[in-house]
Amino acid sequence: MFWSTSTVTIHSPPVSTLVTLRDTNDEISLREFIESKCPSIFKPFRPTWWLFNGHLQTIYCAVGNFSHVGQVRYERRYLSLLDGGTLGLDFTGPHQQDEIRKDTPIVVVMHGLTGGSYEPYVRTILSITCASVENGGFGYRGVVVNFRGCKMFAYQVGTNAGITSVIGADVPATSPQLYSAGHTDDLRTALLYLSLCYPNAKLIGLAFSLGANVMTRYLGEEGQNSKLASGCVLACGSYFNRNVYSKTMGQSFRRILLKNSPGMGNLYDRLPEHEMQWVLQHERFTITELDEHVIRFIGGSSPPFPFPSAWAYKRWASSHEHVKSICVPFIAFNALDDPVVSNVPVPLPEEAKHTLIVTTDSGGHLGWFQRPARPDSLWHMEQWTCHPVCEWIKATAEDLVDPRPLRTQDTELVGGFVTSKDNPNIGYKGGISTSQITTSNEGMVGLVTSL
Repeated sequence: MFWSTSTVTIHSPPVSTLVTLRDTNDEISLREFIESKCPSIFKPFRPTWWLFNGHLQTIYCAVGNFSHVGQVRYERRYLSLLDGGTLGLDFTGPHQQDEIRKDTPIVVVMHGLTGGSYEPYVRTILSITCASVENGGFGYRGVVVNFRGCKMFAYQVGTNAGITSVIGADVPATSPQLYSAGHTDDLRTALLYLSLCYPNAKLIGLAFSLGANVMTRYLGEEGQNSKLASGCVLACGSYFNRNVYSKTMGQSFRRILLKNSPGMGNLYDRLPEHEMQWVLQHERFTITELDEHVIRFIGGSSPPFPFPSAWAYKRWASSHEHVKSICVPFIAFNALDDPVVSNVPVPLPEEAKHTLIVTTDSGGHLGWFQRPARPDSLWHMEQWTCHPVCEWIKATAEDLVDPRPLRTQDTELVGGFVTSKDNPNIGYKGGISTSQITTSNEGMVGLVTSL
């Protein structure tokens, strides 16, 4: 693999759907669309020589120096949910939120298993799509949907006297439910909120790892009714069963559970107490063990939770069977040497007309690191996926006509919650901006000011 080029393959179904171009009203296939609008997909991926396999690419995601990744300033909004839970939405854009046009496209992001809006792979994309046009960006609004209980970042508080302290900013877990690869109602609630706040804005989906599985399932479940006009996912997979990383990922989730359990209300109404004792007695365990002892009980709402076993939950949570039901343009990126995600659903079935899958021989899990054309230093890396993903976002936001009929938002106010008449499990209250946070280049530490 040293100094070699990784093969890039675009997988499409036997017949791709036709899409309509906004400027000419011409109809072309989805494959032809990316050939004309997303040329970077067809450029070779050349992994840097010292990250020559999937393990090294994956490890570099955790230990690499990402100081060259631009700053992203977030404005946080909390949504209180019907089940007592809390969602944290982080907004960003080229200006203050109230200065951005209401019809500006919105990139809706979902992060990985225990990540948040601070993740370099999130900031890399948003620092381009949500920068001002004057600064070389697209001028879009971005919103990161943070999972319940996940750490968002550490930040410093600014006062008139200067920087005073460091505080941890998490999305609190305020109900006996966390999240999972298969639970889509939290994303559905966030999209309801966004579609009511910005009814004329095109919503473009972008998701990574576990969040990618959630978004793929959502798109398949909703079909023609999806509030997302397109979707792009990276390293999608629900079967995180490679033991070398599974225990590390399980340990990270264990910390989230133990930290949040005091505020999770009647936790033992959902999670049997002996299962919590098992978690307390084991500091390291695999994702499969986590699913068996925790997730199958509190990874989503009831029904369908709880599941009789981890494998019953995994079969339900997999997004693979939902791909054929997606009805908006959808693209997925996967590395075939990903040491975390175990399989890629290729070849695509005939029904998956709206889907394209891009595979590379190498790249690891959310890696794809290569040397840029003009590196700033010996260690300066860029992610090959950055340019194709940004091209896809811009093209599907600006160059396509959405042929689906416009649906009105059928909602009602129940007990102070804005609820969906179509789905009584979906509802929220809140959504008021609470603070502004800057993720900086070093350690995601920035300034917070009250609004």
